[in-house]
Amino acid sequence: MARLVAPDERLHPAWLDAHAEWGPGPHEDGFGLLATDEVAAPAEFSAWVARLAADAGCTYRWIVENGLVLGGIALRHGAGEVVRHAGHIGYRIRPSARGRGLATWALRQMLTEAARRGMDHVVLVCAADNTASARTIERQGGVLDILPCLTNPVTGRRVRTDERFAQALTSARHAEEFGFDAVALGERHAGPFLSSGVTVLLGAIAATTGRVRIQTGASVLSIHDPLRVAEDYATVDQLSRGRLELVIGKGNELRQLPMFGIGNGDQRDALAEKYELLRRLRREEDVTWDGRFRGPLDAVTSLPRPFAGAPRVWHGPATTVTSAELAAKRGYPLFSANAIQPRDNYTVLIEHYRKHYAGHGHDPRFAFVGAGAGFLYLAGTTQEAREAFGPTYEKLVASFNQPGNSLPTMIPHEQQLAMLERFASEVVPVVRAAASTTLWTDADPYGGRPAVHGRTTADAAGAPEGAR
Repeated sequence: MARLVAPDERLHPAWLDAHAEWGPGPHEDGFGLLATDEVAAPAEFSAWVARLAADAGCTYRWIVENGLVLGGIALRHGAGEVVRHAGHIGYRIRPSARGRGLATWALRQMLTEAARRGMDHVVLVCAADNTASARTIERQGGVLDILPCLTNPVTGRRVRTDERFAQALTSARHAEEFGFDAVALGERHAGPFLSSGVTVLLGAIAATTGRVRIQTGASVLSIHDPLRVAEDYATVDQLSRGRLELVIGKGNELRQLPMFGIGNGDQRDALAEKYELLRRLRREEDVTWDGRFRGPLDAVTSLPRPFAGAPRVWHGPATTVTSAELAAKRGYPLFSANAIQPRDNYTVLIEHYRKHYAGHGHDPRFAFVGAGAGFLYLAGTTQEAREAFGPTYEKLVASFNQPGNSLPTMIPHEQQLAMLERFASEVVPVVRAAASTTLWTDADPYGGRPAVHGRTTADAAGAPEGAR
């Protein structure tokens, strides 16, 4: 397992081996090596290591595994001219160790170190055409909105529909600016929600952002025609140039089932059947199909086709093992809602998924599990949060007669955006350090699927499916 270690003169042969792999030049990013430094002889190397240790303005760490030096990373503490041009953090991974997510992992460790040092702002830069470094810098989690539209029980204010849509688009743009990995919009067709036309909104987000990944959260496939779903989301995928990922589920809102001709109790079977058809439409042309929940198809090719092979599909269980079992069977990732039931119930779903995923013989590298959460009110202290939002939350709980998610329309949008920025800068680095992942890294076949990330895989879906 790789570790971050302080520069050590005992690693002289291993460091020279890494340096030789790069070829001539100082390769100073992350190592602090200057063009004037001599490091070939042991004494020279020891003097250089001593200089790094004495540098009060920078923390140097080497990435070491099994006695090999795989790379280096450095955290500059100040805010001078070097930081303005090169950023607070520089790093370099030796060519033979790339593609394993080491840069992402090391960057997270250094962001945690920056937070420990009290650095409330860290600048990260890379060349405009360095898509690999851009992906490393940009991995910061995701933002989910299901577009609730309720009257604030304290102020009596209700956000207008046009305002609510504008807020969703603005939040997506700011999420991209703050460095989040993804933005997601949920889908509801009953109750006080404005997300029935989610594909239109996702298309608008695709057209007004350039890097952030775009997800559903989740698409209620059980009530839809899979052919239309394939067409609509391939359109969003093309608009975003490969940034789309789908999260699908049966839906937990029973009132929407009869609106689309699905009987209560049929939603699980409908999800399973419709997913199989959607899977084929995404991956195949000239599809012939006959099933229970829609009319037959005869040699149908859905258009447009996806941008770079089929986009990734996540399965999103909220209450039952149906989606967890489908994900395990096909070897797809799982997104746990964490919003409807007690947390222990979601543990059961995740454990079921992991057990059956392995049982179906899939590659464990691709068994990603995402975790949702209710809306977070972020404040400096618990007491501050209770005083600011407690009255609104308590009235919401009383209104619904159960504890639940605090809804984003309940606070001014400017305050939401401030919390979003604070979450990205203060909370995400801590979570990343505690729970590392290879999702959307070079080790993930979908990591390079979007054009903005290099479109390094012509058919990203082929890798995990081929591993089955």
